[in-house]
Amino acid sequence: LLFRRKGSVFPRVLTFALPSALLSVVLLFIEDLSPAFREDYGIHSLTSGRVWSATMTVIGSLLGFRIKQALGRFWEGTGLLHQMQGEWFDSVSCLFAFSRATMGTKRKECEEFRHTLVRLVSLMHGSALEEIKSNSLVSYEVFDIYGLDNATLRYLQDSKDQSGFNRVQVILHMIQVLMTYNLDNGVLKIPPPILSRVYQTFSRGLVNLLNARKISDTHFPFPFAQVITLLLLFQVFFTPFMMSSIITNKMAAFVVSFVPVFGCFSLNFAAAELEMPFGDDDNDLPLEEFQAHMNLSLMMLIAGDTPGEASDHLPACNHIALKKKPDDLVQHMLDQTFDRRSGRPSQLSEDEMSNTH
Repeated sequence: LLFRRKGSVFPRVLTFALPSALLSVVLLFIEDLSPAFREDYGIHSLTSGRVWSATMTVIGSLLGFRIKQALGRFWEGTGLLHQMQGEWFDSVSCLFAFSRATMGTKRKECEEFRHTLVRLVSLMHGSALEEIKSNSLVSYEVFDIYGLDNATLRYLQDSKDQSGFNRVQVILHMIQVLMTYNLDNGVLKIPPPILSRVYQTFSRGLVNLLNARKISDTHFPFPFAQVITLLLLFQVFFTPFMMSSIITNKMAAFVVSFVPVFGCFSLNFAAAELEMPFGDDDNDLPLEEFQAHMNLSLMMLIAGDTPGEASDHLPACNHIALKKKPDDLVQHMLDQTFDRRSGRPSQLSEDEMSNTH
C-alpha cells in the first residue's frame, strides 16, 4: 500500500518536498561556512516560530475546507450514479413484469417492446455518463445499438448533431412515448396509476443525472485554490529557513523540513483529485464499470433458454415447504440448508426430491 504507484500523489508531492528539505541542509552548510550569513543578508527574521505557526494555521484551515468539500463531492457523485442506475433498472424491470401477461397473446409485440426498451436504456445510461465525463472523447459500450431500426438511429443522430438537443432527454422522451404506445396497444396490462410510478422512476434517474452534472460543471472556487497554492509555495521556501535555524543536525533538519511540506502538498493534491470524481485519474470513479454493470443487468432481463425469450421466471415454493410449520422453518434456518460459500442450495433428501414434483 505504501509503495503502490497507481493512484498515488507521492511522485508529484516529492517534486516540492525534496527541494524544500534539501534547502534546509544547504542552509546549514552555508551557516557552517559563514555563521553570520543570516544577519548579513537580513533573513534572520524568517526564523520566527510565530510567523511559521501562523502561516501553517492558515494553510491547515484552507486545506481542511478543501478536503471536506472534495470528499463531499466525491461521495455525492458516486451516490448519484448508483441511484441513477438503480432507478432506471428498476423502471425496466417493472415494465418487463407488466408486459409478462401479454407474452402468450402478443408475443411479437411484447418482444419488440422489450428489446427496444433495453437498447434505449443502455444508450441513455451511456450517454448520461458521457455528459458528466470530463473527457468528452471517451465513449461507452452500449447494448446492441444497431438492433434499433434505421429511422430511430437517424432521429437520434439528427437530434444531436443538427438540432443540438440533449441526447439523454431525447432518449428519455422516446422511452416515455414507447411506454404510452404499448399501454394503448395492450402490451402493458397494468392500470395507468401503477404505470405512472415507472414514469416517476425514470424522471428521478434524470434528476440524479442533473445533480451529477452539477458536480462536473461546478469546480472548486478558483480564489481558494489560488490562495492555497500560493501559501504552499511560500511554505516550500519558508520552512527550510525556519527549521535550519532551530535544528543544527543536518539529517534532522532534512526530515523535519520534509514532513510538513510533504503532508500539506499530499492533502492538497488528493483533494484536487477527489473533488472532480468523473475525470480520468486513477482515483476517479470507474464509469466504464458502471456502464458494463448496467448492460449486464439489462442482459439479465432478456436472457432466456432460447434466443429472444425473456427470463420471466415465476418463483414458487415446493410442496414440502407449503406443509411445513413455523417451527420447522426455524429448524431449517439453523440447519443452514443454503450453502453460503458456494451460493447453491444444499442437496435435498430423496423423500424431499420425490415430493417436489
